[in-house]
Amino acid sequence: MSYCINPNCTQRENPPGIDLCQGCGTSLLIKDKYRLLCPIRSLDTSKQLYPSETEIFECVDTTGNPKDPPNTPKIFKILNTEDPKLKQLAKREAYALMGLYEYPNTPKVHIHDYFEYQDEHFSDTLICTAIEKIEGVDLKVWLAEHGQANSTQLKDWLGQLCEILAVVHEKNLFHRDIKPSNIMIRPDGRLVLIDFGTVRKITNTYIAKLSGPDNKSPIQGATDVTMVRTFGYSPPEQLYGKAMPQSDFYALGRTMIHLATGVHPNNLPDDDDRLSWRDQAESIDLDLADLIDRLCDPIPTERPKNTAEILADLAHPPRTTAVSIRPNFLQSKWIYVAIGMGIAVAINWGVIHYLQPGEMLSARQHLTQGLSELRVHNLAAAQASLSESIRLNPKNEEAHYYLAFTCAEVRNHDCALNHYKKAIDLNPNDWESQFALASLYEKLEKEDQAKPLLESAHKIDPKAPEPLNNLARLALLEGNASEGQQLAQKALKLTKRPIMKSIIYKNLGWAALLQKDQKLAYQYLNKSIEFNPELPDPHCLLNQIEPSLEYREACIRLISERSEGRQWRKVLLEKEN
Repeated sequence: MSYCINPNCTQRENPPGIDLCQGCGTSLLIKDKYRLLCPIRSLDTSKQLYPSETEIFECVDTTGNPKDPPNTPKIFKILNTEDPKLKQLAKREAYALMGLYEYPNTPKVHIHDYFEYQDEHFSDTLICTAIEKIEGVDLKVWLAEHGQANSTQLKDWLGQLCEILAVVHEKNLFHRDIKPSNIMIRPDGRLVLIDFGTVRKITNTYIAKLSGPDNKSPIQGATDVTMVRTFGYSPPEQLYGKAMPQSDFYALGRTMIHLATGVHPNNLPDDDDRLSWRDQAESIDLDLADLIDRLCDPIPTERPKNTAEILADLAHPPRTTAVSIRPNFLQSKWIYVAIGMGIAVAINWGVIHYLQPGEMLSARQHLTQGLSELRVHNLAAAQASLSESIRLNPKNEEAHYYLAFTCAEVRNHDCALNHYKKAIDLNPNDWESQFALASLYEKLEKEDQAKPLLESAHKIDPKAPEPLNNLARLALLEGNASEGQQLAQKALKLTKRPIMKSIIYKNLGWAALLQKDQKLAYQYLNKSIEFNPELPDPHCLLNQIEPSLEYREACIRLISERSEGRQWRKVLLEKEN
């Protein structure tokens, strides 16, 4: 079967083996190259939910190009409009995919696959793009066939998508339309992000439109920047034409929620644009759920700063005695501006359009590769990539930070201490690096060296709950229950993360137990378990208040990483002997 490209033809379907349309005489071999095989979208606009100026076909490229053999199947998009904004979107998509041609996880567009097309049999000027056809199904179809995704699948997909977005954002692009139907899964399990029809490039002009003096309200100036919104997935700022790279993270989070619950985000209850979804995905790991909620925070500045931070969280999710650390990356210095109705917008000024020298770009690529290896716990490969990143750019603060973390994971503590210190030297105002080094000292039971770092981290960012909570622990270790309680209560007011709340409630229960208030301790410790049943320490403490088989087994089974937790477990085992 062959289809006629003429949008005004009344008989567009033609039998195979002919070269001219039987209805209007238009050539069925477009530019002596492309043959339209079948429409993907109905050609009858009356049957479409939303009328569209774009027709989409499956086609075959009969001649191919230097990298595609003859008769390569492709997707053929045809735009028929004089609307300059829609023409601009079509051009952006084509040029974005041309720029990503060598990357395997986005569709390919060759330089000759984008063109304007006219024919003597019709007056329209058509904008045409031939795009690589991806084998497989999209995640919307996958969800319908397989049901809800589990934590392992979600972590794998989230990691893959972050690796794709790292490349996309590296080219100063953001997608603006991430959702399950725009993510293909190949037969080998690899994901491909498709439909770049709403892609945007970060430029000085775009930045000026977002933060210029004429944009004083959500509506004023919004028509200067094309508004794109897919309800249920797009963030609040995108409604007003204020999308940015972090908007992709919101859509990514909402996509993960849809895959985790099997329920479209529009059909989930929400409170101030925060979805209530965990009760419909009870098997999802708490640390993953925390990360997903951060991705789709309605306030852009509360989302992860970049893909490296997300990959880092996936590589090292919060444990019982640690939290997700978020370094201030040197290449991602964001300028925060408020836009109307209290919506905050973050702009990655450092990557707008200035190309780094070759070695610096290579250093960044090695960093991304290192984080990808960390995500799958390939520590030796991660260490090699991060070391190479530092060799190419010794002032790469984030590479020092993650190399330190990797060294700590393989118990090379000298290496970890060395590179955490270098990260701090490169950026003394980064509280997260100081907190990470303090946490390592605590793990090594060198609390006297940890305390000054925690105090410094708290001074740098008084609103960070992590340093306060760890200072509370140190106070409790010293037997100062009142001080520990006060610090933990301050930390509790600063966090919304369930994992973090579990750790803080454990410290509050510990403080109450030291103060001989067993009733209050019992309440706090049960609250800790409610937020994270896998945290061992509250089970051990509860067994001191009310010995039971349940608390005993949990205390023994869930090994604590803290010295006091190991001591509580040891005392329990000694009593049994």
